[in-house]
Amino acid sequence: MVWAVILAALSAQGADTSVVVIPQGIIESQRVRLDAPIEACEAYLDAQTERVWRVNTPSRGAWVGQLFGVELSAAHREALSDPTVLRVLPDAEGLEVRPSLAGLQALTAEERESLYAFIAAMPGNHAERWPLVFPRIDPWSRFDRAGIPTDVVRRIEALCYPFAGGWALSDFSVIAAEFPDRDLLIRVLQAASEVDATIPRLRLREVGPVAEALSYWTVDHQNAFALPLLETLLEADTAEGIDLIALLPGLPRSLVNDLDASDVRFDFSASSLMVSASLSVLPVDVLNRQRFRARIEQGFRDVADEPRFGDLLVLDQRDKNDVAYACAVIAGDIVFAKDPVGLGLWRFMRRGDVLNRNPNFKDRSFTLRRYLPPLQP
Repeated sequence: MVWAVILAALSAQGADTSVVVIPQGIIESQRVRLDAPIEACEAYLDAQTERVWRVNTPSRGAWVGQLFGVELSAAHREALSDPTVLRVLPDAEGLEVRPSLAGLQALTAEERESLYAFIAAMPGNHAERWPLVFPRIDPWSRFDRAGIPTDVVRRIEALCYPFAGGWALSDFSVIAAEFPDRDLLIRVLQAASEVDATIPRLRLREVGPVAEALSYWTVDHQNAFALPLLETLLEADTAEGIDLIALLPGLPRSLVNDLDASDVRFDFSASSLMVSASLSVLPVDVLNRQRFRARIEQGFRDVADEPRFGDLLVLDQRDKNDVAYACAVIAGDIVFAKDPVGLGLWRFMRRGDVLNRNPNFKDRSFTLRRYLPPLQP
């Protein structure tokens, strides 16, 4: 399901066109503005209206102890450890916590930041791990453009907490409870999902050694689909270039500027590894996640070289419960990534922008991994 383009690509002469010159060609990017389709917003609304946390804590006593490490008032700590909001999950999987609406409404911004960072570290807590995010500069005008009532906008603002990249909202469930108008909430989510993106095009006529450029964009001829396109581009008497989308293998190419309604209900950590790796390794069995993850571990090795097309940039993990995330190198600092926020689409991004997009990526870095299969005996 491709996101709706609500601002057409601007002309090549406009201020919204950027040019990056790299040894492998010239990349010219034009800015577009996107928002999520109604079907994806409906799926998010249905999945995130009820607030339930899964915590890998064996008992109420252990949960109470963990909450002392979170910046919370005594009253809020007591409310979150009340036996009526807790349920022991079967098979020793931990606890289920259903925080009260009143408790969520009463949290301060500082408490939200501390508590939700703690909750986000445990898998299954989508709204905390992948919050809705608004830029630091001019964050609320999107709602004005969408005609969202002022009282709703002010409530969204009050429920956000600040971080380096802007403002994060994990409390959409509170908005849904306070303004139970489905059509309004869909409009809120469409406005919240609005993002500036780029459509990059590649020109090869001005590059140096052609063989090196072809080797780069075909991942040493693993991405055979791209070779005839590149050869045609070199032979054509044109300076327009080709959309970089066309050089991606089948699965990533189908996901560009895409958000399927079924995806917004689930954690996308595994899929970000899969799609990123599929830029280098074909064919890819993406349906068997366990087999595919094993293939990544066996075939992709840490490297200290300059990043190249198809390499994985894997977010460093602090422990086994931490956020797993990856994106794929395109060229220079351009990557192909699942935007790491609620209602985030697959798109071309800048590497630094990815790390600055999610509050849970604070003080994190990427490890570069390349497809280097074991040598055969």
